[in-house]
Amino acid sequence: MAEASPHSELAREIAREIAALRDDQRREYLDYDPAVHADHHQFIETLIQKQERRQRLWVHVRNTVIGAAVLGFLGLIAKLGAVGFEIFMQGLEAISAPRD
Repeated sequence: MAEASPHSELAREIAREIAALRDDQRREYLDYDPAVHADHHQFIETLIQKQERRQRLWVHVRNTVIGAAVLGFLGLIAKLGAVGFEIFMQGLEAISAPRD
């Protein structure tokens, strides 16, 4: 039987060490207390709800500002129309007034 190469034995030892480290990490990061896991889920849910409330608030503010701008613009058009009508009426009065 052929003797095992020292390099292949070293490679197997390194592979075993890597597998052991990987298993330790897996236990450390995945096998933690279920209560902690539930707390993490609750925290994330709270963050999501907070972000949704903030998003709804910004939509409401945006719509309110756009509505106020539209009303302001319509008010400006109405004011310009009223001033234009007043000037037009003054012009009519000037034309229809008797001349001396």
